Amino acid sequence: MGDSHLICKHLISTGQITDLDADLTPVERVRAESFRIFIEEWAHWLRLWDLWIVNYYKARSYIFSEGGLTFYPGQVIFGWMAYRNYKKNNYIQGFGRHSDEEISEFLKKAVEMMAIFIREETKLADVERPCLVQATLFGFLLCTYRVKNVSTITIGEIAKYPELDNWTRKMAAKYFPEREFP
Repeated sequence: MGDSHLICKHLISTGQITDLDADLTPVERVRAESFRIFIEEWAHWLRLWDLWIVNYYKARSYIFSEGGLTFYPGQVIFGWMAYRNYKKNNYIQGFGRHSDEEISEFLKKAVEMMAIFIREETKLADVERPCLVQATLFGFLLCTYRVKNVSTITIGEIAKYPELDNWTRKMAAKYFPEREFP
């Protein structure tokens, strides 16, 4: 299954996990699902553009080295394949049809919307009450923090909103206390 929604639905239906959103009202469920889709289908692609298009050389070196591929010719070959794949997929997704300045503005707006979500959505963003949209947002932010030395635009925008850093740190401490925050 290639879609997180279908994966979660399957895990819930087979009893492997409980439905974290079971107690949401229909309106809360719509807001949560809409924001989750926004992260997965919009913000995710913008972050990939920041990594693999804007910061290709840094991303190639850092990400492959972290993954264990330190052989430079291998990094070049697999990096070129990744770049080509992300460039094509960004075009298919629609972002590759915009200028770098327009995509950068989209990314800035996406991060601002995440900060507003954390600030304003008291129930859906409450660390003490887990839900699926939190897992999605946490994954997005944590992945960005893990490549903070590579990302120029996304991490710079996140830094403008201390509530994003605070919330991500609280989530990490609550659900992954054994891990060091990047």
